[in-house]
Amino acid sequence: MKKSRFMKKETIMKWNRILGCLAAGAMFWGCSDTGSDDNGVAGGASGDAGIVAVTDWEVAGVSQKGPFVTGSAVTVQELDGITLKQTGKSFKGSIKSDKGDFAIKDINLESQYAILEASGYYRDEISGKKSSGQVTLRALTDLKDRKHVNINLLTHLEYERVMYLVTEKKKSIAEAKEQAEREVLATFGIEGDFAESEDLNIFETGDGNAALLAISVLLQSDVDVAGLTERMGEFSISLAEGGSWDDADVKTAIADWASDVDLKGSLSKVRKNVEDWKYADTVPEFEKYVTNFWWNNYGLGACNDKRENETKRNVNKLSKMYNEYFVCEGGRWHIPGDEPASSSSSSSKDVEPAETSSSSIYNPFDTVPDLPADLAFLDSNYKRLGYMNMADGNQKVWFFSGRKSMDNSNVRDSAAGDFVKILGKKDFAYEGIVQNDSVKMSGYSDTSYVYKKEKDNVVYKVAITKYSATYNFNFDIKVVILKKGFEELSTNASSRDSLPDYPSDMSFVKRYVKTKTEYTEYADGKQVVWRGETYACGSGCDDLAAELVGDATAKGFADAGTYSNDSLDNVYTEDSHVYTKTSGGKVYSLVITKGETSVVSPVLMRMFLSGMLYIKVIARDAGIDEIPTEPRKDYSSPKYRDMPADLAFIMDATDSFYRTYSDDSLRTTWKCYSTVGRESELPAEAVEKADEYATLVESHGFTLKSREEYEPSKLQSMGYWSCNMTDDFTPVTLYRFEKEVAGFYYKVDVYSCVTSHLSDLGIYSYEANAYMETSIYDK
Repeated sequence: MKKSRFMKKETIMKWNRILGCLAAGAMFWGCSDTGSDDNGVAGGASGDAGIVAVTDWEVAGVSQKGPFVTGSAVTVQELDGITLKQTGKSFKGSIKSDKGDFAIKDINLESQYAILEASGYYRDEISGKKSSGQVTLRALTDLKDRKHVNINLLTHLEYERVMYLVTEKKKSIAEAKEQAEREVLATFGIEGDFAESEDLNIFETGDGNAALLAISVLLQSDVDVAGLTERMGEFSISLAEGGSWDDADVKTAIADWASDVDLKGSLSKVRKNVEDWKYADTVPEFEKYVTNFWWNNYGLGACNDKRENETKRNVNKLSKMYNEYFVCEGGRWHIPGDEPASSSSSSSKDVEPAETSSSSIYNPFDTVPDLPADLAFLDSNYKRLGYMNMADGNQKVWFFSGRKSMDNSNVRDSAAGDFVKILGKKDFAYEGIVQNDSVKMSGYSDTSYVYKKEKDNVVYKVAITKYSATYNFNFDIKVVILKKGFEELSTNASSRDSLPDYPSDMSFVKRYVKTKTEYTEYADGKQVVWRGETYACGSGCDDLAAELVGDATAKGFADAGTYSNDSLDNVYTEDSHVYTKTSGGKVYSLVITKGETSVVSPVLMRMFLSGMLYIKVIARDAGIDEIPTEPRKDYSSPKYRDMPADLAFIMDATDSFYRTYSDDSLRTTWKCYSTVGRESELPAEAVEKADEYATLVESHGFTLKSREEYEPSKLQSMGYWSCNMTDDFTPVTLYRFEKEVAGFYYKVDVYSCVTSHLSDLGIYSYEANAYMETSIYDK
């Protein structure tokens, strides 16, 4: 998990100002210029009105970040009743037990206004252990009618804001504290009529105490004591005059941490840590505020009964989970296909989002209807191949495949099994096996597995068909929705002769296309699109393209220029070449794009990249404008950038490198590697090469964030697709490095593993590689 970003220069200067004021025991408001008149009275009164001396007083309470440990220092510092500046008089005490409790007797003050300050080690809610460093918390209080004051994160975060509101805005202490507490809570998306901050206690029940514990958990998240202190300082500076905390980077880093632990169900570990301290019978229900924080940060809003099965996208571009889709089920947002993790808290507080919805915007090109809510997760986890509207809407069909091909049948079957489990959770039942029901025929299994359910007089069917080709394993999904009682129409390959054929004006294309990969109708069939690909053509692709263009020209097609290609596949080149013709009330377009494919040499037992052509055919009514088939690529965006010069050492040290697909517009990922063996088991040379790479990366100023061992199957499930020898149980070491530079944030993952390839002759070949997988993020 990424730590908070480095502070900007302005923030560092502000932070140094705070540290300078804290030095030598002087508090911030004792050495900063508030701009107020020293003759002013706290709260804006005149003379000595309202100032009350406190004599022979005792103050007790608890000091909590987590609870401060035994022996931590606690002081009561007297404030001038007129200026609220420290007089220098103080009364000292200490924490009596690891519960954080204290009591200070024989206090004599000339005014009732005082600062309580606690300094020491504390118990960390995240780890459950004593903190590695000390922290200081303070609370501003009115002791006129109060002998119990708790010192906690909420009293600390509101402190400077209270001082500003009293000395600059002439509010009373009570008014200022009420406003500041409300503003601190609002920063974390928390609303409620809670007790005063110095009455809150993380070991007691109630929403206010739960909110205090949630804020403590969120601010700590994955940072150490120094990181926590930095966050508290930046928060206090931002809140003091503005009344809010607007550091989007840090708030997003906290939200990413919260979503990670929440989705994994790890908040229960935090609860168990607090329970194991045995200082309370019941821990307040803090989890609801933690989950609401990341829900709101991602733009998801509340998950309630009205939004059950709704799918929304994370719109926070700073988030590591940006563009990830979430589904609302059972009162919790989770990633489609993942089992919703429940916290140990039994209730959840909904924070209603603003009344906005992208679904209310009319899009004239959105001719493919949304999937039913029960199957909406398909759009975020699988690649949509096509859509058919049959029998005047009595039957609708969607076609999908996995986003990434898998390298062996075991991984493919495991992924298909996971998909079936999702169907089971959504009340689908296995219906049986039918003849191949895929939109394709070549390379596909003869049989398809069908799952069915009925709901509201509608029949839902999902057919799964396995696919096997050259070191390329996947499965297709067909979704059929029809009205109950309507006889299902066949869409299988044999009855449709694979995908529908090209129109006669485009029939010359057939001899160039190895296989048609997609057929999609738009605007009720007024525009139809086919996609296909040629065989590998190596260095002869330009000649093959020239021959295809020659045939098109002979059929009356004219050059319509080029545009930035609109393919979803990242390996395409920048330009697509377009040729058009109008005939019989139709406009026909031929779109040719250079690309790459992989081929295996059965002689050398190696995989090679080869050139090929991607072919798109469009037929539309002459009376309509062409409908975009998907968003056009922006090749000036960061995800298509070259390797930065300061990372050139990575390419220099490896034999092969290529840019991989990224759905994050602010991220570029390069896979750089060297092949050091051809064995089916990981050789020592590959491990040694990876260790050398790790040393190399560290020598260039990168920080090692983690070094863990995983089995290859686990690595592949984590997204390291090259590690496809899942029957090899040799542990693989994964190094994770990070570095920040001006404008960018770098991540380099170093590891070694074996990749297997299957040739057309059914022969396996192997490559043992050492990788430096490099990602560049815009800040």
